[in-house]
Amino acid sequence: MLKPFRKLAQAVAGAAFACTAAIADPAPIELTPDEAYLAAVYNMQQGREALSYSLADALLQRNPGDFRTLVLKSQAALSTNRLPEAVAAGQLAWRAASDGSEKYTAAMVTAQALNAEGKKTRAQLWLRRATDVAPDAGARALATRDFRFVRAQNPWLTQLSFNISPTDNVNNGSIRDSVRAWVYGVPIDFVLSGAAQALEGVEYSTGIATRYRFAQGGHHAHDLVMQFNHRTYSLTADAKAQAPGVSGSDFAFTQAALAYVYQRRPEHGLGPYSLNVTAGQTWYGGDPYLKFL
Repeated sequence: MLKPFRKLAQAVAGAAFACTAAIADPAPIELTPDEAYLAAVYNMQQGREALSYSLADALLQRNPGDFRTLVLKSQAALSTNRLPEAVAAGQLAWRAASDGSEKYTAAMVTAQALNAEGKKTRAQLWLRRATDVAPDAGARALATRDFRFVRAQNPWLTQLSFNISPTDNVNNGSIRDSVRAWVYGVPIDFVLSGAAQALEGVEYSTGIATRYRFAQGGHHAHDLVMQFNHRTYSLTADAKAQAPGVSGSDFAFTQAALAYVYQRRPEHGLGPYSLNVTAGQTWYGGDPYLKFL
């Protein structure tokens, strides 16, 4: 079954290639869309990526949403160093994909083009997409392997965190409404204000940590790390009644820090080890609270 296909591909590709050559008889050669696609694939396989790109581009003028031609154009554009076009064609292929398998292919070619363009973080995002829609375990393993490879090359590494959860003690207050103190041996009960007692509410927290690796060798790395964390609260109706005039934001806590990290993995001897120098500032209730080094 392959021999007739190969002969047809060679014949169609030869005809298409002849169209671009200087010949005595410039009579046009007409190809059906399927024949033109077949010629584009064959020329791509034979190392004539520029011709493959031209054929794919012409086909897309007729049918801009053709998935297989968009994938082919992305690959041909990548091979001819048309990197922005390779990315754009891959993204269009993602939109044109009709199932998970096609989306996987589109995500992989888009990530490949972004990686070649030096946009490592965006390439990682597309490889994450490929992992999510992988049609089988083998495809998922390939996307995971490529993700780890790109991540190792990426000088930027960012981690985000979000959390919303109920809490029965927003203010770290007392679970009792009074405390007992002994004055000259006499017990005295002091009634606590509503604000000093535990307040119920909801905690909202978010955080971001970004690492930039500005230098790296075979066994060492130099990083700058920026961190920001913020935590605030909202009070329940009962807590508001218990402590009038108190807001959940009164107990908000914020921290910002900048760190230099040196890591080394010796070829011999003890290790790995790291040196971390961090400076930062915290705020409590919106007011400066603590500086640290």
